[in-house]
Amino acid sequence: MDHKSISESKCIPLAVLADVRRLLRTQRFAVLATSSGAGPHASLIAFAPVDEGGSIVFLTPRHSVKFRNICRNPNVSMVIDERPGSGVEIEGACGMTVTGTVRALTRAESASASAAFFRRHREFRRYLKQEDVVLLRIEVNRYLHTRSLASATAVDPLFLKRHPGPAARKKRR
Repeated sequence: MDHKSISESKCIPLAVLADVRRLLRTQRFAVLATSSGAGPHASLIAFAPVDEGGSIVFLTPRHSVKFRNICRNPNVSMVIDERPGSGVEIEGACGMTVTGTVRALTRAESASASAAFFRRHREFRRYLKQEDVVLLRIEVNRYLHTRSLASATAVDPLFLKRHPGPAARKKRR
């Protein structure tokens, strides 16, 4: 696999940036990997991007394995993809690995983040009102974009913020 990083290549293909933005905008679920001293743990989460892709928020119960692991080790990895159903179409599949550090948001911090999450996941509104559920934020370190299992391109979330896509530019006008 050909790994291109931002430091090696100042020019990230527009198609890669478009894919990263599209996956953040269209996909609602991802697989989150956490780690404890005993080993890795993966779980399906509902997520929402915030801060133009600089961070990602999700909910989890405080008694969950993922929350306990995050308390021990806040470094996480997450896979967001658009995998095809049968496997035959895998050649055109697009996905990305997100790496970052997680922290729980306080009630004061969570207003805009929870609004972004619930715009996308109305069905989860009742969960945040539960005492043991917490809203968490992943501060993204890197998006590693892959397409067709042939190459990977690293995208810094700050680069994504500095080079907004067409939809963000329209909003600002």
